[in-house]
Amino acid sequence: MRLVITFGIFLATVSLCVEGSEEDSLFNVPAAEYAQRFGGIPLIHNYSTDDFGRDAQYWDILQLAGGEMVFGSHRGVNFYNGHQGYFFGPPGDHVFSLTKGLDGKLYIGGLNEIGQLSLDGSGNFSYSSLRSYIPEQCLDFSSVWQSISTYDGIYFRSPDYLFYWDYETMSVWKPETRFNFLGSVHNKIFVWQENRGLFELKDGKFTLLPNGDIFAKHFVRALLAYDDELILIGTRTDGFYLFDGTSFERWETNAQTYITNNVLYTGSVLPDGSFAFGTLQGGVVIIERNGRTRNIFDRETGLQDQSVICTYVDRGGSLWLGLQNGLTRIEPMLPVTKFDERTGIKDLVLSFKEHEGILYAGTISGVYKLDPRSVGPKGYGAFRKIQGINSGSRGFTVADGDLLVATDEGIFRIDGDKASFLFSETIRAILASRFDNQMVYAAQQNNIILGRYINGEFTILSESGRITEPKKLAEYDDGSLYVGTRADGVYRLKWEFQLASNGNNNAVLKYSVRIGLPTDWETVEHTHVYYLNGKIRVGTFRGLYKIPEDYTILIPDSLISENFAGGGREVSMIVENNIGELFFRSANNHFVARPTSYGEYAVEQGVLSRIKITQFEVLYRDSFEHVWFGGSVGLYRYDSNAIYDHTRQFDTKISEVQLNSDSLIYRGLLQSGSDNSYRILSYTDNNLRLRFFIPAYEDIHANQYQTKLEPVDEDWSRWTGEAFKDYTNLREGRYSFKVRGRDVYGNVSEAAVFEFRVLPPWYRTWWSYGMAGLIVTLFLLSIHKYRVYRILEVERTRTRIARDLHDDIGSSLSSIALMIDMFSNKETIPEEEKSELSNIGGTARDMVDSLRDVVWVINPEHDNLATLIERMKSTAGNMLHNIDYTFNTDIAGIYESVGMDFKRSVLLIYKEALSNIIKHSRAKNVNIDLREADGLFRMNIADDGIGFDASKSTDGNGLQNMHYRAHQIHGKLIIESIPGKGTTVELKAELI
Repeated sequence: MRLVITFGIFLATVSLCVEGSEEDSLFNVPAAEYAQRFGGIPLIHNYSTDDFGRDAQYWDILQLAGGEMVFGSHRGVNFYNGHQGYFFGPPGDHVFSLTKGLDGKLYIGGLNEIGQLSLDGSGNFSYSSLRSYIPEQCLDFSSVWQSISTYDGIYFRSPDYLFYWDYETMSVWKPETRFNFLGSVHNKIFVWQENRGLFELKDGKFTLLPNGDIFAKHFVRALLAYDDELILIGTRTDGFYLFDGTSFERWETNAQTYITNNVLYTGSVLPDGSFAFGTLQGGVVIIERNGRTRNIFDRETGLQDQSVICTYVDRGGSLWLGLQNGLTRIEPMLPVTKFDERTGIKDLVLSFKEHEGILYAGTISGVYKLDPRSVGPKGYGAFRKIQGINSGSRGFTVADGDLLVATDEGIFRIDGDKASFLFSETIRAILASRFDNQMVYAAQQNNIILGRYINGEFTILSESGRITEPKKLAEYDDGSLYVGTRADGVYRLKWEFQLASNGNNNAVLKYSVRIGLPTDWETVEHTHVYYLNGKIRVGTFRGLYKIPEDYTILIPDSLISENFAGGGREVSMIVENNIGELFFRSANNHFVARPTSYGEYAVEQGVLSRIKITQFEVLYRDSFEHVWFGGSVGLYRYDSNAIYDHTRQFDTKISEVQLNSDSLIYRGLLQSGSDNSYRILSYTDNNLRLRFFIPAYEDIHANQYQTKLEPVDEDWSRWTGEAFKDYTNLREGRYSFKVRGRDVYGNVSEAAVFEFRVLPPWYRTWWSYGMAGLIVTLFLLSIHKYRVYRILEVERTRTRIARDLHDDIGSSLSSIALMIDMFSNKETIPEEEKSELSNIGGTARDMVDSLRDVVWVINPEHDNLATLIERMKSTAGNMLHNIDYTFNTDIAGIYESVGMDFKRSVLLIYKEALSNIIKHSRAKNVNIDLREADGLFRMNIADDGIGFDASKSTDGNGLQNMHYRAHQIHGKLIIESIPGKGTTVELKAELI
């Protein structure tokens, strides 16, 4: 607050020394040169307190590598990219100087403070003071007014010390008096010491420049590159000098008195080599290289404050002004300038005309004129009101050498600064004939009149009859008149002038033809008629049309392109310059169609996109090839002679990434290049808002963006003005967000990329799947273990049963058989009873054999093919001891496991087949063949016995049992027998 009050007192003191405003001779320029070089007021944008949330003095301005603007004020540091603003308040708040170091950090000079500002990994500001590197005896340095970055380090200037930071250590110099200015030009450092002069800092020492002591008493406030060798030096009290390295030479300018009186404070070089000098009392002055003043910007011309304490030229060529109260941006290079209430145009402009080098604007309240030879004190022409006309002035024409104007009150002749009345009825449009400029067409409410203007008098010669609301007039090469109406299409009229030309107050209307409108028009709006390229063209809300040879109905005109032909985009007003360029308006936008070598037109909007007029009424080309656009906001002038390249390359930048609308994970400030690092996000952080911008400040509201999220989006989104994009509930996966921008001129940037990955929820992570797999595995192992336990338990049971059967029942049956044998050998037993006892003993022995088979089958130790085959082999030996037999095996997996049911069924079928051979076949030879093929067990038993008729059924249970047991093991039993030739039993079954 102390500094604000001090600076205010300083300004008040300075104002006492300010003389009156500079006289008009400041801009004493030849008229033709003025018309070419000077226009209206450049486009100016004043930033309000709402733009940054703070009302402050802005002491320094800087543009970062990413395009963001940085402003140092007495309240802190403001970052601004056109859509978002960020604020940081360092210790002491006041920020007088800013610079960007090669280490990517922002260096701040403030109130008794020097520090560096950077961002942490999440994009939050991180500040580090450098006071600890300053010797204790030098900590009373007060305000640091200038900071300059060089290849080696950074200089900080306070009145009492000059500091140099090499990114590791701090060096300090003390002045002999005071350091009151620091400058860097052509990679050299210059310091002005009060009462001593201008010095160069070289090899750590101050060297007085040759004759540099001439500045001892003159405060140096600007040190600028005049060219690659010369340096322009501006002083507060002694004007300007050019320095060539060895000597100083005066640089004369007609603005020297104005700048001295208003106190030079700062300066910058504009892109065209001219200079912008900020003053403490008179705004900013633009001076050309030859010293001639171009413009003065102050409160009257649009600045919100007269006191300019900082100037800065951004990469787009705009001039930023840090003011005692606020910020302003000016576009001095733009070939579009504006005339409005600041230059005398206060009302809606309805018409425009150049006559004898004077420009006339017809407005809703009268006519204003601008003489390009009459330059105002700020470098802008001022329109002055013509006396005598106080109503809507809708058109001009030159008849018999005089300028006539059509108004709501009638027709007036303009003579100097006054107008004289000619005709008393409302006139909507007026046009003098090209073939006889005394003949004047005038459009009334519902009629066209032909009049003659001669010797200052206007006389009506003829009328057309009813034509509803005529609006525009154009004359063709054959002398016919075309009339565009508000809602009734186009009319073609032709008068015979001969009688009137001979002095007769009469003219014959030869014909009046209405040219029809396309039948598909649902509504009828304005039709604007123009004479272009030797033809009558008709501009409509549906595009450009032309007149057919039979004059029947309008047909589409592809003069500009098919896009603007009838049925396409709107074409209302259109005008041609002397090199064949067509300027026209379409759907509230303005375009220029430039002829190409192929005989076509290349249409572009370019800088004409800066012209913003809601109610549009005027499109006019003057003799200097300036194109004027007029309407509800006054007049814009486009200088088609100016060389201005609106094409440019810029990068879209991602400025912020937020999670769940509150957590910041990325901020793109203070980055020397792309730092859109890869981010890994948890599944709960899958709601993102990404903010972005392009560093194009000419028309922030016209900047547009396209986005694409890969792999979600297949193509770019539509263009939108929203500088952010939201994504919600993103699934897990890798994503690449891309955004590109388009500025007001239609330039499109390369895409910025932000890559990130959303982790899956815990229940879809690899470790959760692993845990689930582990649980399932443990569960299956438990089941398997249980099954194994049950199988082992069954096997133990089987073993126990087998042992019990063998030990208990088998032993008992064997004992019974022995006892019967012993008993039957007694001599006392009758033969008949011995026979019965022998049968009983045989049955007991058979039961023992069957029991042995059961025990063998039950025993789990025999659950493999090897034991089964061995059992079958031993069985054959026991049963076929009286018959010749062969036993063959060809089984690969002889140790393959088989189930108990498989063993039991195969063994029983086998024994039944052998038993039948023994009992019934009378066979002498038996062949037993066991094989395995394709997972099938094959058993083939063939004998050469008597056979039987297999087609006849048998009442025996043996064969039925054999088929039943084969079915139990999903096998197939085939029995083939031919009487007298033997029998074959074949079993096929899967190994189970």
